[in-house]
Amino acid sequence: AILIPSNQLRTLHHLSGLSVMSFATILAVLLICIGFLLGGSPQCAETPLGKLDVWECFGGLSGFVFAFSGQKIFLEMQAEMKEPKQFALALNVGFPVLFTAFFAVAAVGFSECGDR
Repeated sequence: AILIPSNQLRTLHHLSGLSVMSFATILAVLLICIGFLLGGSPQCAETPLGKLDVWECFGGLSGFVFAFSGQKIFLEMQAEMKEPKQFALALNVGFPVLFTAFFAVAAVGFSECGDR
């Protein structure tokens, strides 16, 4: 029942408020994660990680590929834009912000738990 009103929004213009709320909640979760890692002694793995094999490396890489896999909807988003020529600028700003957020959490996590 909670999703029914938001499912009626059919254009990007109508979804912009939900997008702002989504960005704010994601940012809050990232800040909570970083704060938890830096705010004391995080619970890291009890035993050191074993030797990495090819499949574990592919698993880690696939997580990043999945995180950046928004291209399925890019053409639909571009068609809904008021100025579709600005789409490249939106991607050139959006992807570095996304990468920076993922890298910040990974770097803080590694700095706090990398040797454990």
